[in-house]
Amino acid sequence: MIQHIKKLRIVITVLGATLLSACAVGPDFKTPASNAPQTFAHAAHPEFSRQGIEVTWWKLFKDSELSALVDQTLQHNYDLQTARANLLEARALYMEAGLNLAPTITSHAYYTEQKRSVGALNNRAFVPAS
Repeated sequence: MIQHIKKLRIVITVLGATLLSACAVGPDFKTPASNAPQTFAHAAHPEFSRQGIEVTWWKLFKDSELSALVDQTLQHNYDLQTARANLLEARALYMEAGLNLAPTITSHAYYTEQKRSVGALNNRAFVPAS
């Protein structure tokens, strides 16, 4: 059993050293030049044309709920700043709702002091008479 552990440690050490040495790049490394074109090769092909893009793609699903949600989104989030503000608000509400799942720690401190008169003790000798 102990020999297996020693062999495993050696294998892990050799494997780790091999992986780390594979990542080593010399100080004179230069990024190779790229021959990639500036535009997509088949951009002029009719299949990749921007003409005839379906703007109302969600209507293809014929789902009234989806259409209502998209309409509501377009109505209320037309501006990018409004959309960002709505996203931040939704995240804050989500975090606030998640806080209800966290443990709650409460504490209360209470202190009272009462002084009783000698007569209140039914004349018992609990309090020495002065």
